[in-house]
Amino acid sequence: MKSAVRIPASAVLMSILCIGSIYPASAGEPVGDKLKQVPGRTAGDGPRIPEPQGGHFDATQVGPIQPISRKALEGRNVSQGTPDLIVDGLGFTSEGKVRYYILNLSDTAVNQPFVVDIHFNGQRRDTVKHNGLPPLSQQRVESSLANPGGCAEAQLRAFADSQQIVVEASEGNNAQVRSQVPPCPDLVVRIEKDNVGSLKYKARVTVTNKGNRSTGRHFLVLVRDSVPLGVIATPPTDKRIEDLGAGKSTSFSYGGEHFKTTTVGYHAIVDRFDDVKESDENNNDVRKSLP
Repeated sequence: MKSAVRIPASAVLMSILCIGSIYPASAGEPVGDKLKQVPGRTAGDGPRIPEPQGGHFDATQVGPIQPISRKALEGRNVSQGTPDLIVDGLGFTSEGKVRYYILNLSDTAVNQPFVVDIHFNGQRRDTVKHNGLPPLSQQRVESSLANPGGCAEAQLRAFADSQQIVVEASEGNNAQVRSQVPPCPDLVVRIEKDNVGSLKYKARVTVTNKGNRSTGRHFLVLVRDSVPLGVIATPPTDKRIEDLGAGKSTSFSYGGEHFKTTTVGYHAIVDRFDDVKESDENNNDVRKSLP
């Protein structure tokens, strides 16, 4: 975790006047420095948090401590003399991680460590330790453990100082709740004729991820054919496809060359072992006769 550095309130306020907007007003994708990767760990004093199903992530990422921008302070009440922890910006990242900001909306530092609990559909999935926060500062976290997988709408809840360690100006603004549909891949497959000269053709199989998230892992595409009597069949083939990004496609040829007067049936199934959780599992199978 990134350790907090105590900064005098006057110095922090001066830095705010000089710095551009760091924290976006919306709950969209945050802007800031690259995040520090922290290996998975035991959450507080409780049992070890379970790994997400599907294994898309291997670390929780904690960003550097930064001043809160002037824009983010507009319309907010800044506490005087007592710390005030607020969770904001809760939501999914484009990679499906759960992101939040923790803010100290006060001119007084939080000098002791505290934790933020993250819940997914009512179940605590991750607990993140913060080593204090200077006055009028913030820290961004992207939790790899908080999303267990799946593509249905989920309720997210982030609760700051759940162990009641920090004496605050207000204890009623420590949590944020949001319902959101996580980004998910959606794999589809099609079979097309690939001309070989003017007399023959082969089958070309194209796999597309039309979802809004990469698959995060490899998967298999099964292809087989059904040929008329006297035509040599190709054994069924499992084609391995590596991590396929959102909106990306990949193609490969299957089988031998056939005269265009010969009709061959083809059958393709993408992700036939359901290794990838998708927003639509009913569009993975296609049959087509060529030419």
